[in-house]
Amino acid sequence: MRTQFDLLTTPPSNDRPTVAVDFEGTLSNSQLFGGLLRYIGEVEGRTKFVRNFKLKRLHYYPIIKLEMQRARHYKSLAFMDALKAWRNVPMEKFQQVINWNVDNLLVPNIRKSVVADLQKHIENGKRVVIISGMPEPFLKRILEKLPGIEAIGTPLKFNNGNFTGELDGPFNVQDVKVKNLQPFLQDGKLASAYGDTIEDIPMLSLATDPVAVDPDGRLRKAAEQANWRIIEE
Repeated sequence: MRTQFDLLTTPPSNDRPTVAVDFEGTLSNSQLFGGLLRYIGEVEGRTKFVRNFKLKRLHYYPIIKLEMQRARHYKSLAFMDALKAWRNVPMEKFQQVINWNVDNLLVPNIRKSVVADLQKHIENGKRVVIISGMPEPFLKRILEKLPGIEAIGTPLKFNNGNFTGELDGPFNVQDVKVKNLQPFLQDGKLASAYGDTIEDIPMLSLATDPVAVDPDGRLRKAAEQANWRIIEE
């Protein structure tokens, strides 16, 4: 399924210790969804589209903000709806959306303390893999700024060089992350894992050294109870 944007430089394997790191909210203190809407409104000038988009989804926001049980479901729906704004757009035009979001929002907000931690892992011979719901074309651009790091993201569907506005597989979140990380485990464990929300607990639980990064309230409570390392930035 990952043909156009194969982000791993070598195939998945457990031949060396692996460190897994979430991207949005963990490695970067920024969220792509908001960036997509900003691009539509500020760069493309489609302010009416953004206004109508938000009005039609008002019932999503309390669920997402209050971290209710179905928050992930509604986040995913809103994100997929935003991507459809570029349905049937040529890749070269969609690349402009990617570059703007990565270069202006995502990379400038990368957490230096987390990058420093990851660099130490690389120097110690560990494999560092971003494991994220971020679409793979965006991760490809991000990896150009982060040498030595690999990634697994959410694949997007293209047809004859045009973005279809659809995913080419499941969102790489929660249980999907855990499934995708299985080939990297040594004796059932990752060397380390970094996450920022309660939804990252399944991944963090795979690690010998789990790290909560500026965690939300529920993850903070779980991390303190389990004596996991916490990074504040």
